[in-house]
Amino acid sequence: MTVRHPLKLGWSDHESSKSLTISGWNKADLDQFKAISDSEIGEYLAVFPTLILEHFNREKALQPIPGTFHMDQESVRFEPRFPFLRDTLYSLIVYDDTKSNQQRQFEAYSIQSPPSNLDPVTEIISVYPTTNQIPVNQLKFYIHFSNSMSEGNASRAITIHRIDTGERLENVFLNEPELWDYEHKRLTILLDPARIKRGLQGNIQSGYPLVEGVPILLNIKEDLVDGRGARLKSSRQMKYNIGPPERLLVEINNWSYNYPRLNSIDPITVKFDRPMDHALTHRCLCIQAASGQQIQGYTQVGPEEKSWQFFPAVPWGCGQYTLAVGDILEDLAGNSIKRVFDRDLLEPEHYLPGLPVTTHSFFARDPTANPDATLSNMTYNIQIRGLK
Repeated sequence: MTVRHPLKLGWSDHESSKSLTISGWNKADLDQFKAISDSEIGEYLAVFPTLILEHFNREKALQPIPGTFHMDQESVRFEPRFPFLRDTLYSLIVYDDTKSNQQRQFEAYSIQSPPSNLDPVTEIISVYPTTNQIPVNQLKFYIHFSNSMSEGNASRAITIHRIDTGERLENVFLNEPELWDYEHKRLTILLDPARIKRGLQGNIQSGYPLVEGVPILLNIKEDLVDGRGARLKSSRQMKYNIGPPERLLVEINNWSYNYPRLNSIDPITVKFDRPMDHALTHRCLCIQAASGQQIQGYTQVGPEEKSWQFFPAVPWGCGQYTLAVGDILEDLAGNSIKRVFDRDLLEPEHYLPGLPVTTHSFFARDPTANPDATLSNMTYNIQIRGLK
C-alpha cells in the first residue's frame, strides 16, 4: 500500500470508550480496504504508544496495541481491546505491501489522546514482595489493583530509585510485553532476566539490576490508568533493602509445620525457610485427601511470604492427607524445586528432572480416645507434582 498524501487522525466516541479514526485515504486505498476483511486491514495498519517506538527493531517486531480495525465509509476506525490511555501520544503505522514483516517499509502518524476528566476510583491494593529485604537477584514484583487496568504505560509509571542518591536505575525492567492476569488486576513486573542469570551478556556487561547493600524505592505513580481511562487515586512506594543473592534450590525438607486439631477447622500452617513468590505460592500448594481429591477450603500467604495456611471448609477427620507442592513453586530469585535460576551458565546445571516423592508421615489415632489429638498423629505426605 502506498499512502499518497498525509492521513488525518482523530478521536471518536464508540460505546463507552474512544476509538481512533483514520481519514484522508485516496480512492485506491479505500478500494483496497473495501476489498478485504476487517481482520486483514490489520496486516497493513498498527497502533503503538509512541514511546515504545523508540525501541523499534526490524529484527524483532514490537507487539502493537491489541484491537480491531473497521471500515467506515471514507475512513478506518480502530477500536482497542482496552481503552486508550488519556493524555498519551500514540502512533499509527501504515505498512506498504511488502510481505516480510521484519523488512516492511512504513509511514508513521502521531496523535495525542485527550486528557482524562474522570474521577479516580482505582487503588493499589497490595505490592509483593512485602518483606523488607530482597536478594540482589530478585526476579519480579507483583502489583494488585482494585479494578481492571489499561495497558501501555507501566514503563513510564513504575521506576526504581536508589535511596542514598535518589538516582533512577535505568534498564532494570523487562517492559515488553506488559504481564497482566486475565482480569487485568495484577501486573507482574519482571526485572531483566538477562541481567540476573550469570553468563548471559546482559549480566556480563551490566551486572545485576540491583546493587547489594544499596536500598531502593519501588515507585508506582498514579499515572497508571484503569480500564475506564482514569488515573489511580494515589501513588505507592515500597522500600527494600538489598541482600546477598539467593542461589539455592527450594528444599521442602527445610519447611516446618503446625498441624490443626482433629474435628476442627483450624488451619494447617507451612513455614518456609525463605520468602517465596506470592502468586506461585497461592497456585502451587494444596491439600489432598487419600483418594487424591483436593480438599475444599481457602488459603492465605503469611507475612513476608514466609508461610502458607490452608483452612478447610469442613472439619478435619481421621485419615491420610497430602500436601501437594507444584514443581514450579519459586522463591524471590526464581529458584524452584527443580533448578536454580541465577546459575553460572559456564557451569553444569543443577537440575532435577525426576524428583522422588518426599514424605512426612504421622500415624492417626481415634479422635474419640483423645478429643484434643492433633493431625500430627495422622499420616501426612508431602508430594511434589508437576503443574501445567
